[in-house]
Amino acid sequence: MMLNQAGRVAEASVANVFCVHGGALLTPSLSEGPLGGITRDSVLKLARSRGIEAREEPLTRYDLITAEEVFMTGSGAGLVSVAELDSGRIGNGERRPMAERLGADLIDYRRENGVQF
Repeated sequence: MMLNQAGRVAEASVANVFCVHGGALLTPSLSEGPLGGITRDSVLKLARSRGIEAREEPLTRYDLITAEEVFMTGSGAGLVSVAELDSGRIGNGERRPMAERLGADLIDYRRENGVQF
């Protein structure tokens, strides 16, 4: 994970970072330093179209460590779940329903719109 000058989460190397808290999808706002990735934007739109609360706000490492789920997005990788951070398991370490749902939605979106992986 890459932190900004304030010590908050900005992004991962070549990937945007998302986490789930209380059923809401969170990602650092662009003012926190991440690049405004196309896949990031697509995941935010897909989440909102499913009625999932999706917010852009400052995140700390603690927010990621205590999250129900953490995943990263990028043009090449699509959506990839994070199972561990700093040797600690994320959530229950197994079930990642939001990542699974949004990952499938992203694949469908890319297929329907002719977006290459």
